[in-house]
Amino acid sequence: MAVFKKFTETYSRSINVAACILVSCAVLTCYALILILFLKPSALRITSFITPESQKFKPTTAVTLLAAVLTGGTASLIARAVEQCLWLKLTPRSVERRLTVGESRRLAKWSVSSLAKILYLFDGSSWSLKLTGVMVIGLAIVGPVLVSGISQTEISTATAQSIPPSSDVWSGWIDVANEQYNGGDFKDVPGETAALISLSNLTAPASSVCSDNDCSVSALTASIHATCQSNSQPHTALLNIDQLNLSYETYTSTYQPNASVLLSSGSPYTYANFTSYYAPGCDTYPGNCAPGSFAIIFGAFVNQTDTINGPYYLNTVDCLLTFGTASVTQAGSAAPVINESSFVQNTSSVNMPSTIVPLRRIYTEDPQFSSQWSFHATTGTSDRSDTLYSSALATLLLTPKANSSGVEVAERIIRIFEMSTLMAFSREPYASDLTVSTTTSRPIYVYNRLVLTIVLLPLVATLLGMFGRWKITGNDIIVGYDPVEIARRGPVKGLPDRDINGRIDEMQVWSLQEYVIDDKGQTNISDKFAVG
Repeated sequence: MAVFKKFTETYSRSINVAACILVSCAVLTCYALILILFLKPSALRITSFITPESQKFKPTTAVTLLAAVLTGGTASLIARAVEQCLWLKLTPRSVERRLTVGESRRLAKWSVSSLAKILYLFDGSSWSLKLTGVMVIGLAIVGPVLVSGISQTEISTATAQSIPPSSDVWSGWIDVANEQYNGGDFKDVPGETAALISLSNLTAPASSVCSDNDCSVSALTASIHATCQSNSQPHTALLNIDQLNLSYETYTSTYQPNASVLLSSGSPYTYANFTSYYAPGCDTYPGNCAPGSFAIIFGAFVNQTDTINGPYYLNTVDCLLTFGTASVTQAGSAAPVINESSFVQNTSSVNMPSTIVPLRRIYTEDPQFSSQWSFHATTGTSDRSDTLYSSALATLLLTPKANSSGVEVAERIIRIFEMSTLMAFSREPYASDLTVSTTTSRPIYVYNRLVLTIVLLPLVATLLGMFGRWKITGNDIIVGYDPVEIARRGPVKGLPDRDINGRIDEMQVWSLQEYVIDDKGQTNISDKFAVG
């Protein structure tokens, strides 16, 4: 210990210089790292400063530590500068402006006490130290303000991939139940399934293309579209128990004159009749079909038949079915959605794609045996004789006793074929022309550069506190708060025994040198305090 003490006393100035340089370098390094972190964090090449996904050193922790070193180093440098300024004023040398006793006391307290820094605002003589004292106390907010400038957000990267059809575009419409036609033995089960789903207010299942929220798909898929028109007019009751005075009414499609249905009065009476048939011009050979023509659906029904006194309305529904393409979108694992206005009718050729020829035959050749759209409803005086309920599609389409308007039924048929398109897409999504968009999201840290203005606080405090006070000396001059050394410099010459009206604080204090003869008779130079 003695060797170390002697070393520090001998090289005290060098040690003080090294300590100041070390603290200054630490402070400057903190400034640089904080600026880099907020202006260009990637330059530090620390992954945990870029994304929260890394579980290593967090930027909030780094900023807290840097702010602690910055503010601590700043406060240390300023306090050291004020302390040195005080002792340099008390050194036996020529001083331009001597300190008063009160000012020396305030400076001594200023360098060690936060309360003294506040009180210095009211009775201190240096305006720069008044401001510096407030700023040094305010250094406590630097860390929290910097940390508040760090937040998290999501950054998204979107990629799009085009996938051409990998199978027949109509494969989603076809299954073993409708891929062949043999005298009415086959049914359009996929179409009937779609009708029941639509009429039950359900949605199509999601396709297998996307399974999470980061994926979306836009598809151009094969579609059969229904264009429907309806008509409604008052009608008399069909119930007629007079078997000798029955009536038969025939109604014909405006799209296809060869398609007609029959309603009849009596008991029982036929109050609803629907059929499907060839599209206009497609029932002749060699055929005069317009490109994209598929079939027609036509029906007539008298609603409110369960009301004894009416009113009754005759409704006709006439739908033209055409084939082409439609746009379908699906977001994540949600149900696919069709763009109602996106249907484009096929115009490339008159010939129908061979894949859906069997499906059209179900709708057009002997439809009363194979088409789900060929049904009629007959009833008498008892609900148990109503044949409407023998067809689930008919029951849901017209509702019991056909208690629907023609407009409502036409709209339901349109929605059924939209559902058929969606179901076909869900069943065979890769039969469509797909554009798959994938959004990759990852969390990142965002640094608000505006909070960097807070680092001006320690910077300005350093400039104000150290301007004109930056001079490093050894322990022979900078006694600091060594009570033994301070006691050696007493008693203070010119100091009265008691203070009268605070006059001592107004007196100037300085240091002088005296020659003192010790016990061994040797003459030594001793620094002493004096006031006057």
